[in-house]
Amino acid sequence: KRAVHDMFRRVFGQNVMNIPIPDVWFERSLGVLHNEEGTFDDTETVHTFQLMAWELHELGFRWELMELDKILVPVVADDPLENSKRQHMLDAVFETKCLLRIQQLPSCNAGLAAEGEQARAPYLEALRLLVCRWPSVPSRIVDSVPFTSMTTTEFRENELELLQFYCQSCWMNAGRAP
Repeated sequence: KRAVHDMFRRVFGQNVMNIPIPDVWFERSLGVLHNEEGTFDDTETVHTFQLMAWELHELGFRWELMELDKILVPVVADDPLENSKRQHMLDAVFETKCLLRIQQLPSCNAGLAAEGEQARAPYLEALRLLVCRWPSVPSRIVDSVPFTSMTTTEFRENELELLQFYCQSCWMNAGRAP
């Protein structure tokens, strides 16, 4: 627990344990926490906490992708052009076009989580272009046509291969599944 606390302090530059809990989060009240039994009795509050958990997982995935890219494609820290290129490529993977700042909660599944293949295609293509820079990327990923131009069968096969490569890269470099 202490290590996590120290990591947050280094990242955010302040003691996160002393940050007050807000009354509102994305225009949702956080006032009702639980009843005497320690369970949530307000369905809106339960839904808000589910959204908060989703946001934490989403930000964790984004952070992990950024750190994995830094490990696999190191650049000189003071090279503004390369750092800008990396940031642009990472931003393009997400529908908000902003890697670590979620401006609003999604109202539907979008970006990489979109249900339709055509809706996911530009974000998968951005992810494909990002991982094409990583060592040991399979030639099928590098040489494929853009996701936006694939047939349904090609799309499903390439999406699976891309996600398997991402998961394997995470495992090989972090020692755990993403």
